[in-house]
Amino acid sequence: MAGRKLPIRAPLFCTCLTRRAAELGPNAEMRPKLLFDLSEVLIAGLYGIEHVIAQTESMPPEKIVEVVSGPHLWSLFKGEITEGEYLTRILSEGGWRRMDAAGLSRAMTTLFRAGVAGMPELVKDLSRECDLYLLSDHAREWIPSVEAWHPFLSLFMKRYYSFALGSVKREGRPFRLVLDDLRIQASEIFFVDDSAANVARAREHGIEATVFQGRSTLEPQLNAWIRRRRGGPA
Repeated sequence: MAGRKLPIRAPLFCTCLTRRAAELGPNAEMRPKLLFDLSEVLIAGLYGIEHVIAQTESMPPEKIVEVVSGPHLWSLFKGEITEGEYLTRILSEGGWRRMDAAGLSRAMTTLFRAGVAGMPELVKDLSRECDLYLLSDHAREWIPSVEAWHPFLSLFMKRYYSFALGSVKREGRPFRLVLDDLRIQASEIFFVDDSAANVARAREHGIEATVFQGRSTLEPQLNAWIRRRRGGPA
């Protein structure tokens, strides 16, 4: 139906918002708001899994990438299929016989243990003066381990995941859902993602955004935006 909003289904975000807002005091609404991607910005994602698979399967890494990151992955991220269904499908499509679903799952989730250099520390610093939010294309089954391995993610006031939204960032709709849920204008938040396509979708919704290229590049960009939001020179 045209104009129909996607339902916001649990678990859309963490339950720490009320507590955090109370801690921040009466000026909480005036704090700058930042929206972060997760994989390849804050923690490692699936990049590199192709080399793990190539150690046992006779397929070039670039072909493995096509199988792993194809339409089955997007169905997983949107909550349309389970992790088990996703693994079964890519094992079949790839014709991989030496790796089973359990082994592939372990190989994938192990990658998520690593953080991106300097970013947990930057998140902690930013949380003192900004409201932080997370918008991630990810799988329902992987997130409990990710959040357990990376406790700094609790600093994000809300954590929006694609499987709960029923949509991925490249479709654009998650940005509208976030703005509506937070009850803010697009100009009130800044978005960071490693994907140029996702950044483009955010900009189409009026959100200022940047492609992540490391902390050393990002930090001055955020500081300049925060100064502008506070009425100072960039």
